[in-house]
Formats: sequence, structure tokens, C-alpha cells
Amino acid sequence: MHKSLRRMLILAGKILLSASLLVWVLRKVQWNEFARAIGEINYAVALVGTVALLLSVWMVSYRWWRLLAVQDIHVSLWEAMRLTWLGTFFNFVVLGTTGGDLVKAYYLSKHTDSKTACLTTVFVDRLLGLTGLTLLSVIMLVLVFVARQFPALRQAFDNAGGGGAELTTATWVAGGVLAGLSGLGAFAFSRRLRGLFRLESFYQRLPIARQVSRVVEVLSRYRNSMGAIFLAMGQTLVVHLLLVAGVALLGTSMRLAIPWYQYIIYVPLIYIIAAVPIVPGGVGLTESFYVTFFVSQSTQASEVLALALLARLVPMFWALPGVIVAMTGPKIPSAEVIQAEMAGQGGS
Repeated sequence: MHKSLRRMLILAGKILLSASLLVWVLRKVQWNEFARAIGEINYAVALVGTVALLLSVWMVSYRWWRLLAVQDIHVSLWEAMRLTWLGTFFNFVVLGTTGGDLVKAYYLSKHTDSKTACLTTVFVDRLLGLTGLTLLSVIMLVLVFVARQFPALRQAFDNAGGGGAELTTATWVAGGVLAGLSGLGAFAFSRRLRGLFRLESFYQRLPIARQVSRVVEVLSRYRNSMGAIFLAMGQTLVVHLLLVAGVALLGTSMRLAIPWYQYIIYVPLIYIIAAVPIVPGGVGLTESFYVTFFVSQSTQASEVLALALLARLVPMFWALPGVIVAMTGPKIPSAEVIQAEMAGQGGS
């Protein structure tokens, strides 16, 4: 099958899945409740939540900028912010196979001779982001588990709702993701572990052995700069606390009866699941998990969908500077060109 036809079929399948998930969510909506939730927004509280989400984008840019410095890729903080905006715009708005991370790496490669280092820094940045989201959820799950050992606190959690099947599901998801990310990080940063499984002798026989060796070399710089990695992880936790706070403030602005601890547990998991590229921009998938986790006796699906809509639209609004970056910067090439160049054609 021709590559372009295969890509079109994959994209069509993703769009169909996204549409199916949206239909499932929309069938649960009572539009009068949805309109009421939107109409009763406290704009002052919503504005604070919107600013919190903006600050999270700025801090992501700063974290990536610091990670670039470890690899001796020196760009200005403003350039790192421009590329972050561009990548965010592609993640949220543009359908197709060219994700925001790949676009960021492509334009970053214009500032250095090493395309492999560019891709690896974006990978490490994404790995830290997913790990931070997971840790935030896991820490809150542990605190809730400990608190529920006390009868008075258990009753308070039970009265708040969302503590039964949802918490069990969240525990399995968070535990599985944390185990997977821990294993991936261990193999990425531990030469001894790779040697134990003879991975290096395996990849030396691959056609891409030179590129893999270069990735290992780039990762070794991060392994030798663990102070920078721990600092980046601290920044990541702040980023995601701002993200959760932003969503929680949007929910509070609509007077949704969702306990604060549920935001800390479920919002990170929703965005971890939405990061899996099975639907364009996570459309439908994100909304369906908002409904799955947050609907309770005191919070209707219509209200939760209104929250999910705001939680999507506000970051999309802050991604709009990416349009300006795309229009004022060099022309963005096709997905085929980007993938060919970043695969190592014409650079290391």
C-alpha cells in the first residue's frame, strides 16, 4: 500500500474514532444544564484559572530551554518559547501526522548540527512531563488512601463522591503508567541495565545503529547532569500543579461540586491518556475521560462537558501565538520532508 494512502487511512480511522467518542459524550448531555453551567461562570475566577494555564506554558518553555543547555544547544529563552508555542499549536489545532514535538525538533535543528540531539531533548522533555503528571496523581492517590484509613476522613471522602470505582481505575492507570515510565527511564539512562539485557549488541546490528549510538551519547550527557534533571522534574511538578489549578479554577468558576483532590488525581491521568496519539488532538478521548472520572451524583455529565470544553479552549487560545510563529517564520515543510530530515538525512 502506498505510504500516502496508508497515512490517509490511518488519519481517517483516528477521526472516525474521535467522532464516535464525541457522539458517546454528547448523548449524555442535557443542553439546558450545559447552557446553565456556561452561563453562570464567575469570570474573575475563570480569569485566574486562565492565567494559571498560561503560566504553565511559559514554564514548559523554560524547562525545555534548560534541558537544551545541557546539550550545548544555545538558543534564547524567547526562541524556546516561540518553538513551544508552535508545537502547542500543532498539537491542538492541526490534524495529520506532523505532531508538535516533531515540528519543534525540526526548527530547533536549524540552530545546531545534531538533529539527533534535537529529537532526544524533545523526547526527554516529554518523558519528564509525563512522569510529572503521573507522580502528581500517584502522590495524591497515596494521600487519599492513607486518609481513608481514618473513619472520619473516610466518611468525608465518601460523601464527596467519586471515591469508588473511579479511584480504583485511577490507581491501576497511574500505577501502570508509572511502572512503564520508570522502566523506560531506567533503560534510557542506565548503561548497566542496557548491558544486562545486551541491548547495545542488539542495536549495533540494526541499520540505524549510528543514530541509536548518537541517542545513547546524548542521553549520557543527561545522566551525567542529574542535577539538571532533578531541577527539571521540580519545575515539571510546578507546571502540572498550575495545569491542575487552572482546570480546578475553571470548574470552580462554574460552581461544579468537584472536590479539589479529585482534580489532582484525575486531571493528570486524563492528559496522560490524551497524549496517546490515537485520535487527532485527543478530541473526543479527553472529553470522554472527563465524563468518566468526574460525573457523580452531584455533578452532571452536561456540567463536566462544559468544563472539558473550557479546559480545551483556554489552552487553544494560549496556543494562538503559534499561528504568528508559523506565519512569520520559515515555511513549514510537508510531513514527509520533516520526517526524512529528522531521520538523519542530511545531518547526524
